[in-house]
Amino acid sequence: MNLLPDTESNIISPYAQNAEYFICGSGTMIENTEKVLQSMDVPDTRILIESFGGGRLEETTEVIDNAHLTASLDGEEINIHIPKGKTILRAMLDNNYNPPYSCEGGVCSSCMCKLNKGEVFMKKNLTLSEEDVKEGYILSCQSLPLTQDIEIVFE
Repeated sequence: MNLLPDTESNIISPYAQNAEYFICGSGTMIENTEKVLQSMDVPDTRILIESFGGGRLEETTEVIDNAHLTASLDGEEINIHIPKGKTILRAMLDNNYNPPYSCEGGVCSSCMCKLNKGEVFMKKNLTLSEEDVKEGYILSCQSLPLTQDIEIVFE
C-alpha cells in the first residue's frame, strides 16, 4: 500500500484517514496542524490534542487600551500605541517593526525582552523561570499592558 500522497492525482492515501494523530504543543501549532489534517479528510475522532496550559486573563483584569510603548530594538527607539487586546509583539508587527519571535505560544522565548517600566499580564509563560520574571523579563508575544506606559528592551 502506498502511504504517500499520489503526486499525479494529488489524492491522499486512505492510510492518512485511518491513522491516529497525537498533537501536543502550543495553541498556534496545534491549530495549524489540525487544519492540515482536516484538509486531508482525517476524521476529528482520530485527532487527539494536548494543549500546553498557561495563564488566563481574569474578567477583573483591566487591560489598558491605547497604552504607550517605548521599545529599544537593535539600537532604535520605537514609540507606538498598543490597542486593547493586542500583545506587545502584535502591536510592533502591526506597525511594521521586526522584533524577534517564533512560536507566539509562550513556549520558545524568542520574543523575550526586559520590562523596564510598567506592568503587563502574560497570558502564557511556559519558558521563563520565576527568577527571570522577578528580574523583569517578559514574553512580548504573551504580554498585554496593565499600565498606560510600557518600556521594554530587546537584548
